[in-house]
Amino acid sequence: VRTNAAVDEARAVVAEMVGGMTEIRREAKEVADAITRLNADVQQVSRIAQVIKQVADRSDLLALNAALEGTKAGKVGRGFSVVAAEMRKLAENVAQSARDIGRIVESVQASGDVAVVRAKESVDSSDRGVQVAERAQSSFQQIQELSRGTKEAAQQIAGECAAVGGAGAQVVDRADRRASAFGGRVDQRRG
Repeated sequence: VRTNAAVDEARAVVAEMVGGMTEIRREAKEVADAITRLNADVQQVSRIAQVIKQVADRSDLLALNAALEGTKAGKVGRGFSVVAAEMRKLAENVAQSARDIGRIVESVQASGDVAVVRAKESVDSSDRGVQVAERAQSSFQQIQELSRGTKEAAQQIAGECAAVGGAGAQVVDRADRRASAFGGRVDQRRG
């Protein structure tokens, strides 16, 4: 009875563990999915940063051409040359910022890729843990069945021993009676 109770308790603990690991698996999958979506958004930011860099590069080239044209125009174009030079500085700053954004995006993507791999590994580990726990639960079931079989065999042996003991007592009783009867005959012959 105590063995069955212990096995039942162990099976309940294993079932709780399976439930917990299943929850961990679900949460790890949700994290992996969220990071995958984040990576898609980061890739979109990367594409936008590329467009901004292209516009900045083009603006820089246009500002350089405008500055040259302003210089050709002489005194009249001097103001135009100053504005073109400022536009060129602005374009260079925008291009540098776009490159910085690109580096940050690459870093975030790399970290996100690692996080997705780790989350998938967690899902796989959880799956393996659930499989081990399910095998343990099956083993506990077998132990419980074997325990029941052992108990039934012990009860059967006890019953057979009681029957043998009863038969043995009958044999001893008969032997005593025969010995008494035989002893009485011996006494009669002596006398």
